[in-house]
Amino acid sequence: MLDREDERYLRLFLERGKTMVKPLGLLFPRACERILRTGMENPRLTHAIIAMAMYYAETVLIRSGSTARLNRYLDSFSRKTQGIPAVQCVSATSTGVPEAEIYAIFLVLRLTVMRLSKTNDIASLRHHVIHLYNLFRRAQHSVTTLNHEPLSPLLLWIWRQTMHINVTFALGVDHIPALFPPPANYVQGRPAQGHGPIRQFLGSDVSRELEAWTLAQLELDDLGNRIFRLHLRANMVRKTRSRDAIKFKEETVCGDKGRAKDYLQNFGTKELILNSQQLAHEIEKWKSKPVIQVAEYMELVHRQQTQSRVGEQQSSSNKFLHHPSLRFKNPLYACLLLTRYAMTISLSLIVDPQVGPRVKDRVDAAVEICRIYAALGGSHPVGSLTCLASVWWAGLTFEPDTKGYSLGWGLELIVEARWVRERLADPVHKGQGMRYLTHLEVVWKKAHRSWDVWTKFPIK
Repeated sequence: MLDREDERYLRLFLERGKTMVKPLGLLFPRACERILRTGMENPRLTHAIIAMAMYYAETVLIRSGSTARLNRYLDSFSRKTQGIPAVQCVSATSTGVPEAEIYAIFLVLRLTVMRLSKTNDIASLRHHVIHLYNLFRRAQHSVTTLNHEPLSPLLLWIWRQTMHINVTFALGVDHIPALFPPPANYVQGRPAQGHGPIRQFLGSDVSRELEAWTLAQLELDDLGNRIFRLHLRANMVRKTRSRDAIKFKEETVCGDKGRAKDYLQNFGTKELILNSQQLAHEIEKWKSKPVIQVAEYMELVHRQQTQSRVGEQQSSSNKFLHHPSLRFKNPLYACLLLTRYAMTISLSLIVDPQVGPRVKDRVDAAVEICRIYAALGGSHPVGSLTCLASVWWAGLTFEPDTKGYSLGWGLELIVEARWVRERLADPVHKGQGMRYLTHLEVVWKKAHRSWDVWTKFPIK
């Protein structure tokens, strides 16, 4: 039952929702309006909206509120709640997609991430990811077998965000093909599902420039999705060379598991190399998009103008150690570059999963991530968690003890590693970066110091 006072939280979500759920409002300005309209006929979604707005009011607007009231709205989403599972209570829309329930669980998932520094509730985080994966599997089944309309760009973005949270927070929820966002393009570049009609989430009065920026961000999102798919393929290839190969399971056109195993043993590594090269080419090609080229040109002009006015002087807090400093006029463009360089590091770990400065491209990307993060000085339009995730990827490169690597870095990167740890542990993030730091330390302590998408935290 809604409280009369809660109407103000619904209005607050409509007005400030773009800020509450970054970068949702940045990508889809009309998304919050659609979510709220959907919630008018769905009590669970309404409760999730109120809970998100209530938390925002208490932490950002510094308005007094009751934690008990907030928890009351979250009770129905708790993994401890008894009764009929939420998935069975979901009524599908005319398209066969449980859209309202997906919105509701995603908002609760993001809220759980925001409160993680205080609650340390990893179990609930994992519970919500599993729930969303089941919902998306059901939704995609309706698309592929019942000939319903493809999932909207907004739902596909939420699906990819769920996958990102699962990986970067090391939740360890299985990434099987049925629980993975369908790609917009295949690895070879052939069109797949595409991004769908995005203008319905942007508004009729939106500029073509904003639409181009949205597409640029969605394309990066999709590249990340395809890279994680390739990580899973690499994991299967490595299993065929281990003692666990007998447990190997793979869906393949060969049909026979024995033939699939033989194929991966003989050609798996070559396939990974070729597909990695193709994705690296597409990441580089992304820079040639007109909106990105214009943004880069504007940044070059901005740096020349500011350099002529203030010379080389800049606060040490906006500089990454001894590396040359950067300045940005457009922080959104800087955040996209963070994501791009993080993908370069992720891609390098497919063929060589051992972390550390093992290849020059990986080291160069890690340095650029830290230079950009330092230059932003706390301005993160896509959200601090997204930017911290990129710093975490840099941390996989800056190993404290790099002695013996072929690149000859010696022990020089110990300072860079300390810088990354300090940024992840910075109190300004209200503890949100500590989860990344813990994950980073787990990877470094593992045998052979290898990373894969199956790394999983124990529930505490």
